[in-house]
Amino acid sequence: MKKVLVIILAVLIALTGGVMIYGVTRGTPEVFHEVKKGLLAPPADSIQDGAAHWYSVDTMLSSASSSKQKAANLLVYTTYNHINCKQFYFAAHVDATSGNKYTCSDYYRTQERMNSFYETFAYTGGSLNTAKRRVYYNDQKLEDVTGNVSYDRKTKEYRVTWNDPDVTANEPDLSNETPYMFYSWFDLPIDMGSRQSAYNEIDASLIESASITAPSDSAPYYVVSFTTDIEKMNASEETLRRLKEGTGDVMKDIEILDMTLEYEIWPSGLFRSITVKSRVVAKVSGKKGEGRIDRTYQFSYDDVDCSIAKKFETRELTKFLNDDNKAACQSELAALPED
Repeated sequence: MKKVLVIILAVLIALTGGVMIYGVTRGTPEVFHEVKKGLLAPPADSIQDGAAHWYSVDTMLSSASSSKQKAANLLVYTTYNHINCKQFYFAAHVDATSGNKYTCSDYYRTQERMNSFYETFAYTGGSLNTAKRRVYYNDQKLEDVTGNVSYDRKTKEYRVTWNDPDVTANEPDLSNETPYMFYSWFDLPIDMGSRQSAYNEIDASLIESASITAPSDSAPYYVVSFTTDIEKMNASEETLRRLKEGTGDVMKDIEILDMTLEYEIWPSGLFRSITVKSRVVAKVSGKKGEGRIDRTYQFSYDDVDCSIAKKFETRELTKFLNDDNKAACQSELAALPED
């Protein structure tokens, strides 16, 4: 299906420290559509290939007695599995509304072991519409900031004129396992502390109540949902900061009224989808009012969806790679199934 994909401004800011325009603007504006299969179960016989270790759903559940702790375990350790798995892809959409003020973003991340591909776009309701591309591929890093971005609210399409990328050296390295990974990868605004040594030490204090539904014939995946402790959420500077950044700092002085998370997890230990719904009171353009910040994520483990080489080809970025990486791309493309 046709989908326009982007990363929210919070991730853009976290990754880049702000937007800098550089390079030579090339070509005519491109309208971005992404084809993805989505919501398909990961192939159980290959998704863990080469993983240093794996966290099983059974262990995530059996290591805790309370439903809150089980929900926290499933969220954090499933994220760790994404660090270790062969490949994954997700597409996400964020809506933020307050009165007549509307901002949105769509984004995706493709990860193949230590190689990754981000494309990020955000619409803030005015002239500050942003896009960013960042790629880590073997020993090269490509960064690209757009010179011109527009957004059509009716068609939900971003039209972008890209700059030539800034190409620098890359030192491949796997991400560390820490609860903060679901901030930098998924931008989930709930603080669960720093690295812990055991399942039942994950900080679940911001969870008020939780429920977990086991897989069934009609829904062959776990469904986890929880509500948050609003008093503790509003006392969490980390949570409030990430909510504010997630609106491109359009919403300020945020007070959370309610927030719920629901995520689906395949029995193999990887996400199927994530939904975060937030109701807040915030100040926008000096006026205070009630608003919403809602996020949805869909995951895929399909070889074509997860192919960074395919993205180099479709976005005409292969020419910026060195000879060794061009050859690696061609080899990976040749091995892909028919799309």
